[in-house]
Amino acid sequence: MTIHIKNKAYGFLILEAIIALALFSISVFSTLILSFSSRRMLNEARATSALIDAAIPVAGNPLSFDQQSAHTAYGNDAVIAAFSSSTPKTSSNISGSSTVSFNILEPDTFSAYGKDTCPPILDFSNQTSTPSIGALPISSTDLITDMSVKDGVAYISAKSSIAADPDLFIFDMNDIAIPKPISSLNTGPGLAALAVAGPYIFAANESSVNQLQIIDIHDRSHPFMVSQAKVPLDIASSTRPNASAIFYDKGFIYLGTEKGDSPELTVWNVSDPAHPILAGRYEIGNKVERIFVDGSEAYIAGSGANQLMAIDVSDPTHPTLITTAAPSGWQTQSGQALDVFEGSLALGRDTGGFNNKANPELILYDASHITQQGSFDERGGVYGIIARPPNFLLFTRRTSGQFRLDNGFGTTSAAYDIPGIPAAMSCDGGNIYVASNADPSVTLIKDFHE
Repeated sequence: MTIHIKNKAYGFLILEAIIALALFSISVFSTLILSFSSRRMLNEARATSALIDAAIPVAGNPLSFDQQSAHTAYGNDAVIAAFSSSTPKTSSNISGSSTVSFNILEPDTFSAYGKDTCPPILDFSNQTSTPSIGALPISSTDLITDMSVKDGVAYISAKSSIAADPDLFIFDMNDIAIPKPISSLNTGPGLAALAVAGPYIFAANESSVNQLQIIDIHDRSHPFMVSQAKVPLDIASSTRPNASAIFYDKGFIYLGTEKGDSPELTVWNVSDPAHPILAGRYEIGNKVERIFVDGSEAYIAGSGANQLMAIDVSDPTHPTLITTAAPSGWQTQSGQALDVFEGSLALGRDTGGFNNKANPELILYDASHITQQGSFDERGGVYGIIARPPNFLLFTRRTSGQFRLDNGFGTTSAAYDIPGIPAAMSCDGGNIYVASNADPSVTLIKDFHE
C-alpha cells in the first residue's frame, strides 16, 4: 500500500511540473508579444512625432505648404507625407492655423518612382542670367548619352571606345562649378539611356547580350548590378539588337531597341527589380529613339514612315496600336525627343543631314488623336524638349550648341550657347541641366522657377 501511495505522489509531481512548464512558456511568449507590441508602438509614436514636427511649420505658415508638401528620396517623387489646406489660401486667411488640416498619405511609393521633377508651371519672365558651367571629371572618350538630375544629383549614362571605362556616373551637382563625383560603374559595352526610379537605375545597354540592366543605388556611393535581362528573339539564330531607349512608369519598364528581327518594344514588370519579368512586346519596325508613357498610352519616336506611334498600354501585357503619324521629311529625319504636357505632345526631330525648311524639326500634336497643331523649323535639330505650351524649352545642335526658349512657334525669346555638343537635358525642380560631349560638361540654367 505504501508503494502505491508513493507512485501516486510522483504522478502528481510530474503533472505539476508539466503545468509549471506550460505556464512558464505562456509567460515567456506573452512577454515577447508585449515587447514586440511596445516596440511597434514606440516606432509608430516616433513616426507620428516626426510627421507632426514636419507639419508644425506648415500649420504656422499655410502660405508655404506648397513648398513643404512632399519629401523626395533618391531623386524620386514618392510622397512620404503631404499636407493640404481645408480652405483655399486667400489674402483673408493666410494667417493662423485653424484653416489647415493634414492628410497623411501612404501611397504605392514604388509606382510613384520615376516621375518627372520638373514643375508643371515655369516662370519665363526672367531670362537674363548667364548659365553656369561645370566641367565633368570624366574622360573625353566617354560619350554622354543620357542624364537625369533629381534632388541635385545627376545620373549620367555614357558609352566609350575603351572597354575599361565606366559608363554610369553619379555626381553631386549642388555646386555646379565643381561637380562632385559620388561614384561610377562599368556595366559593359555602354549605355544608350537610363531611367531613375527611386533607389534603382534602369539602363538600356548597347549590348547584344543583356539589353536591360537594373542597378541598385540605395547607397549612391556603391552602386551595383541587381539583375539583367535579354530581349526575346523570334528567330533563335538572330543577333539581339542593342537597346536604344527606356522609360519607367508605375512598376513597368518600356525598353526600345534598334531595328531587328523581333519586336523593338518590350515591356517588363520590374515590381521585383531582382527578377524582371517580360510582360509584353510590340513590333515597331524601326529603331526606337525615344519613349514617353503618359497614362495608358506610350508614345514612340523613331525613324521610318511611322515616325511617331501611339500605343495603348492600359494592359502592358498586350500593347496595341492606336495610331501613327508620318510628318513630311520622314525619309531623312528621325524623331529624337518627346514631351507630353496636358494633352499636348511635342516631337523633336534631327535635320536629316541638311535643313529643309519645309520639314519642321519641332511638331506639336494633340496627344489624344495625334493630330498636328503646329510646327516650326529649327535648323539645329531638336534633341531635347520641355513643353509648357505656349513655351518650349529646347536644346539644339547649332554651332557650339544652343539651349533655346521659344514662345509660341518660331519666336525665340532667349538663347544660350552650350559648350561642346549637347547630348542630354534634364529638369530638376526649376533648374535646367544640359550635358555636353567633346569637353564633358554640364550647363545649368537657373532662370526658370516655379
